[in-house]
Order: sequence, then structure tokens, then C-alpha cells
Amino acid sequence: MKFLFVFFLSFTACIVSGCATVKLKSEFITPVSKVFHADYQKTWSAVMLALEDYPIEVENNEKGFLKSEPIQEETIWKLPFTDESKLKSAKYTLYIKLLKGKIKSRPVVKVRILKKIKVQKGFIDEPIRVPSNGLEEKAILYRIMREINIEKAISNYYQSSS
Repeated sequence: MKFLFVFFLSFTACIVSGCATVKLKSEFITPVSKVFHADYQKTWSAVMLALEDYPIEVENNEKGFLKSEPIQEETIWKLPFTDESKLKSAKYTLYIKLLKGKIKSRPVVKVRILKKIKVQKGFIDEPIRVPSNGLEEKAILYRIMREINIEKAISNYYQSSS
């Protein structure tokens, strides 16, 4: 009886610890977004100015959608504190969506940026999707905000001088 109890306990421990080593792929990657208090066309032109260094594959002004071509990591956006050996085989694509709206009868545009990074570890292996740290997306949103603010300042100057 004692042998059966010890066997059951060790069997249960093996099963529980064996299941604990199975890694569940639970990546939750969300886009980075910001709401701009400007009309749609001004925001679209600001997005185009902010992304002038990026190769654009799909550009649809009517649907408010942009998609970049696959970009080799470290060609446009460089982080000083990353391990270069990890990023040699990484490529990413930016997906940008503009959504029109109104707040208190004033036009607003929500800009969402999703960065999909794929790393290929070996020559034969399939690329693995890894999460983004969000820094490049936030920098692009900052550039968009800066372009909108510059446009507003120029138009305010011309209105006040007239």
C-alpha cells in the first residue's frame, strides 16, 4: 500500500512538473494610438511627412490605411541599447490606420500604428513574431503631432497677419 501511495505521488509530481515546462504562446500585441485634434486631410498629410523615410507598400487615403514594405531592423530606427546579433535577421512591417471622429462637434482623427516584427532564427526555420517595445511607434506619433502643430502655427500666423 505504501508503495502504491509513493508511486502515485511521484507520478503526479512528474505530470504536474512536465506540464509546467510547456510554454504557451500568449503574445498580446496591441497597436499604439493617439487622437489628434485636426481634420482628416491635415492629419493624413502629417502622417505622410512623418513617414517620408519609410518605404510604403500600400497607401489608401480614402480608407485611411498605410502599410510599409518589410523593413530590415536597424535600417531606419536604431536603438542604442539592443543586442545587434538578435536583430540581424529581424524584419518588420508598419500598419497605420486613421479613424475619423468628432468630439464636441470638432473633427478628430485617431491614428493607430501596429509594428509586426518577425525574426528568422535559422535558414530553414519559419519566422517567429516578436512583440515590439513601442518606441518607434511613439516616435512616429510624436512626429505626426509635431507636423500638425507646425501646420496650425503657420495657418494662425497667416490669419493674424491678414
